[in-house]
Amino acid sequence: MKSLSFLLAFLLVSLSAFCQSNYFVSTSGNDANNGAIDSPWRHIQYGINQLTPGATLNIRGGVYEEKIDIDVSGSLGQMITIKNYAGEEVILDAVNSLDDTSIIYTDNSYIRIEGLHLTNNQHNYAQGIFILGSCHHIEIVNNKISNIHFSTNPNAAVNNNTNAVPLYVLGNHPDNPAHDIFVSGNEIFNCRTGYSENLSMGGNVDGILIENNVIHDNTNIGIDLTGNYGECPNPVNDHARNAIIRYNLIYNCNSPYSSAAGIYIDGGKDVIVENNVSHHNGYGGEIGCEENGFTDNVIFRNNLFYLNAATGMHIGAYDESTSGIVTNSKVLNNTFYGNDTNNWFNGSLIITKFIDGEVSNNIFYISSQNVLFYAEREQTNMIFDHNLIFATAGANGIETTINGNLGFEGLSELFEVTGYGANDTFGDPLFINPSIGDFHIAANSPAIDAGNPNYSAGVGEVDIDGQARVNNGTIDCGTDEFY
Repeated sequence: MKSLSFLLAFLLVSLSAFCQSNYFVSTSGNDANNGAIDSPWRHIQYGINQLTPGATLNIRGGVYEEKIDIDVSGSLGQMITIKNYAGEEVILDAVNSLDDTSIIYTDNSYIRIEGLHLTNNQHNYAQGIFILGSCHHIEIVNNKISNIHFSTNPNAAVNNNTNAVPLYVLGNHPDNPAHDIFVSGNEIFNCRTGYSENLSMGGNVDGILIENNVIHDNTNIGIDLTGNYGECPNPVNDHARNAIIRYNLIYNCNSPYSSAAGIYIDGGKDVIVENNVSHHNGYGGEIGCEENGFTDNVIFRNNLFYLNAATGMHIGAYDESTSGIVTNSKVLNNTFYGNDTNNWFNGSLIITKFIDGEVSNNIFYISSQNVLFYAEREQTNMIFDHNLIFATAGANGIETTINGNLGFEGLSELFEVTGYGANDTFGDPLFINPSIGDFHIAANSPAIDAGNPNYSAGVGEVDIDGQARVNNGTIDCGTDEFY
């Protein structure tokens, strides 16, 4: 009996501990309650204020007209979780809010935000989720963010003083970075951001994973990692860095004033962008550097860029009035199809101040403008090789612009004069069905084994289907490795 009594006591203590770490909020609750499932609190903010490390706040379905400040931290192995309950729809609606704060704000750590829908924050500098300072171990998972607007007027003019950011991480401490930031499975849509971006991380942010998000039907850039803007007062640390951006889908993100990229690395460093799909945006992707300083060691690999308005990718700093430069960066194993739908004669790539870079193992299926790329300013020590290139006009009908005005007619002239493309090939990649977004290659595609035979796949690198990146010893061009 003694052992049985001990077991029962242990179970009671364990159940009590479980109950005390799981709290509940409901639109029918009362803040005078104890927060149990049958005695929930009424307000999310009140519930958050009661949390301790390891606790979970379960929010019952309904609409909550609240903006919240998460001013509590978890600890190692004891995350604080704020989530919807059991698949119920939870909406944090800011439509009647009179203040100019974000819907969710925190500068604390070990926090997980899950399964919420944040919407209708509409004022200049509006934000959905804002994470600031040296916070760390933040997980933002399976949320929706919509209707974050810089103005309630849908026809409001856009300028550099009109901004809104649905999801923003800002590391502004000179030495201690925001770090271990995980953003996965979220949907961001129907936002008007003015001169800002939709998912943005900048300044002193170190250790980032952005994956499996869907970002669509917004104005301006989809995903942006920034640096060199003085957001961190220590220039050495003023770079979002050590990041992986993968398996995201970005479409219909366009700006009324400038070509907006689906994914943009602007002042970031040590970044891998892989296995993403970006279509019907301004640019499919971009590696740039708008301010004085550098963007360094950025790799775009195994991505699909199709039917983007201005070009498939822009690579390099473009502003002659700054010292900004893109260095040691690579565009590898991507598929480009039918980009430059605006017919601006940019082709598949725009290349500007790009030093010690590489563009290899890609498929370039060129639009009806028959332009491969437009290049100006510096491309010092750039490798452009082992790509498969195709245009319906044929190899001799392809045009390329170098230094803004020197045009080349045909691939052979381009390769002979510039030294590019010694191992590039021309041919139809034989996509299965581009009209429905199926860019797998057929069994007789010339893309098979057409990449650099010395290419060694990166750690964990896979093709667009998650298969090993190299088959039969030599990589295929494009994002699909044929098996």
